[in-house]
Amino acid sequence: MSKLSKLFAIGTGIAVANYYSKNPNKVEEHAEYVKRKSKDYYGYTRCMIRYTKKNGVEEAAIYLYNDLVKNLKKAKDALENKYNDAVDYGKELSNNITDIKEHVSNVKEYTSEVKENLGEAKKIVEDFKPSVELYKEKAMASLEKIKDQVSNIKKDVNESNVQEKVEDFANKSTETLDTVKERVETEVLNNTTEQEEK
Repeated sequence: MSKLSKLFAIGTGIAVANYYSKNPNKVEEHAEYVKRKSKDYYGYTRCMIRYTKKNGVEEAAIYLYNDLVKNLKKAKDALENKYNDAVDYGKELSNNITDIKEHVSNVKEYTSEVKENLGEAKKIVEDFKPSVELYKEKAMASLEKIKDQVSNIKKDVNESNVQEKVEDFANKSTETLDTVKERVETEVLNNTTEQEEK
C-alpha cells in the first residue's frame, strides 16, 4: 500500500469513528443494514456459483446480464416516477405561486385601506381630544365642588349638634307618647267604668 492510500484509510477510519461516537444509536441500525446486505450478496453469489456449475459460464453471464437489465429498469422507473412527481409538484407550486401573488396583492390593497382608515381615525381622535380634555376639566371642577359641599355639610352638622337635637327630640317624643298613652288609658278606663255604672 502506498502512503497516500494508508493516509486515506486512516482518515476514513477516523471519520467513521468520529461519526459513530457522535451518533451511537446509528451503530446498530447501520450494522443491521450491513448484515442484511451481506447476506443478500452472499446468497446471490452462492446462487450464481451453483447456477454457473449447473448451466455453464455462458448461461450464467446471460442470467447476470438479464438480472442487471431488470435492476436497471427498476431504478430507471423509480427515477422517472420521482421526476414525474417532481414535475407535477413543480406545476402545483407554480399554480400556488400565482394564488399567493393574488393574495399578496389583496393584502396590499387591504393594508392601504387600513392605513387610510388609521389616518382618518387619528384625525378624529385629534378632533375629539380638546372636547375630552374640556369635559375632563369640567368633571374635575364639578367633583371638587361636590367635595367642598359635602365637607361644608359635615361641618354644619357637626357645628349645629344635629345628633344631640335628634336624640333630644327622640327622648321628648317618647316622654310625650308615654304621657298621652297614660291619659288615653285612664280616660278609656274611666269611660268604661262610668258606662258600667250606668
